[in-house]
Amino acid sequence: MQIQSIETQLQSIPLETPFVTALRRVENVEFVRVKVVCENGLTAFGEAPATMAITGEDLAIIENSLEYISF
Repeated sequence: MQIQSIETQLQSIPLETPFVTALRRVENVEFVRVKVVCENGLTAFGEAPATMAITGEDLAIIENSLEYISF
C-alpha cells in the first residue's frame, strides 16, 4: 500500500475551562490534524498536539517532521 497524499491543517480549540498548573495556564489546545490518503482509497486521520513542556515539540517541529516524511 502506497501513500498518495498527506495533508496537514493547524487547529486551535478553546477550552471551556482553562487548564492551570504551577507552570502555565492553557486556554486553548493547538494541534496539527493530519489526513493520509492511500492509493487504494483508504484514508486515515490523526492529530498531534503541540505540548512543548511534555514532548519537546511545538507546531513548527510537528509540521517540519510531516513535511520531511512527505514526498
